[in-house]
Amino acid sequence: MKATLVVCAVALLALSGCGRDPGTRALTGGAIGVGAAAVLGAPLVAGAAVGAVAGAVTTPDDRDDRRERRRDRRDRD
Repeated sequence: MKATLVVCAVALLALSGCGRDPGTRALTGGAIGVGAAAVLGAPLVAGAAVGAVAGAVTTPDDRDDRRERRRDRRDRD
């Protein structure tokens, strides 16, 4: 059970970064948290709260933006 909880927590943190702004990431993280809580049998409100906070405090990966800017520059040249 403890290993399952750790795996779900890591997955939650990894997936809660979906989105570009903190509000979107909080909403996505909350939804993932509810799903994880339902699978684990934990209170859904707690899962949503943990997921929303995890989503709001994460930052998006800037590598995708850099790749797009490079592609745009190549296309213009």
